[in-house]
Amino acid sequence: MGVTERRTVEWLTNFLKSTSSMLASDPIAQALLEEFKGQRMPDFAMTDPQIKSLIHYLQEETNRKRSGDGQ
Repeated sequence: MGVTERRTVEWLTNFLKSTSSMLASDPIAQALLEEFKGQRMPDFAMTDPQIKSLIHYLQEETNRKRSGDGQ
């Protein structure tokens, strides 16, 4: 919970568009890869609207849980 509070929409969009590229160049992505012991998220063939919708869903779920509706 709260990934949309820890990362910018731009960062999340780039990570979802091309996880491999982010893992190759982004220090945050590289630290996450190390933290999770090399478990890589696969590259998904998501469209920009799908990525936007997923991020929106994550934001809404975080808000819902924080408000107490998701318990």
